[in-house]
Amino acid sequence: MKLAPVLFVFVTSAYAVQEAPPPPPMGPPPPGLPIDNAVLFILIIGLLYGIKKKWDLAKTS
Repeated sequence: MKLAPVLFVFVTSAYAVQEAPPPPPMGPPPPGLPIDNAVLFILIIGLLYGIKKKWDLAKTS
């Protein structure tokens, strides 16, 4: 009968040791929009394409 309380204390302390502390909170996101290089590249290509189309339409009119 004296073995049961000892095992109970051992098991509960083993579970308490295994618990990991909560992770630290995330920091705030960096300012500005998360625009990567592919988006900027496609934007520049589209801008150049639009200027060329506008130029071609102006030449034919």
